[in-house]
Amino acid sequence: MQAGFNLHGDAIQAPFATLAQWQDTGDAALDFFSNLGRALNDFPPPPAQRAPFELLAAAHIELPADGVLSRLRGAAVEGLRGAYREGVALIEGHTHTASKAPWRFSTRLGRFGNDYMLRAATAWKGIGALADDEAIYAAADYDQHGELLHGRNAYRIRFDDGGQLPADAFWSITLYGEDRFLAANPLGRHALGSRSALQKDADGSLTIHVGHEPPDGPTSNWLPAPDAPFYLILRLYHPQQRLLEGRYKLPPVERVG
Repeated sequence: MQAGFNLHGDAIQAPFATLAQWQDTGDAALDFFSNLGRALNDFPPPPAQRAPFELLAAAHIELPADGVLSRLRGAAVEGLRGAYREGVALIEGHTHTASKAPWRFSTRLGRFGNDYMLRAATAWKGIGALADDEAIYAAADYDQHGELLHGRNAYRIRFDDGGQLPADAFWSITLYGEDRFLAANPLGRHALGSRSALQKDADGSLTIHVGHEPPDGPTSNWLPAPDAPFYLILRLYHPQQRLLEGRYKLPPVERVG
């Protein structure tokens, strides 16, 4: 695993105002709209995606191209704060499925088109995504009973096929905390998958154990969780048609303790 990297050489000036004047004052709402105003000036939306901005312009709502919001009226600034709060809540709500399915994935990632909500929800949880012919990202927020995952419980994911998932390249399961970042743990282990030294069960199946406390026996198949809410992302690279066509069923995240 790559622990990090260093860049060497002469410093260069950022070519875009979005980067050169990136704003991070701690005021999340106004920082967002300031950075957005500069970004829209640096990277204008394509014609097919200009309609929402034209609608705002018609209502005399337009972000300054230089990102300076101090010239706006107080009511407008408070309106941006409210819009930020409601927008974040809406996006976060769309990262969870109403069906509470143990795993869910979309074959439209990486080719969002004008599906702004799907694009925003993907960026909220994973920054970006490859198209489905390159990778499938299956998310698990719930156990088999439809309850949100929490490290105080013990879980297992049992692959009857011994871990022969429908991925021609490789697969991995990564655990994230409720802040959407990797969760610290004593093992420094954040993912397990086809490239890990996993032990199969006596019957040839493969069981991944997830929880804050280590399972009984070897810990090679243990994915440590914080004593807090978390979620899982199962990534399958170069997925096979049997997955895309729904002929392979991913096992649930079973709460066992």
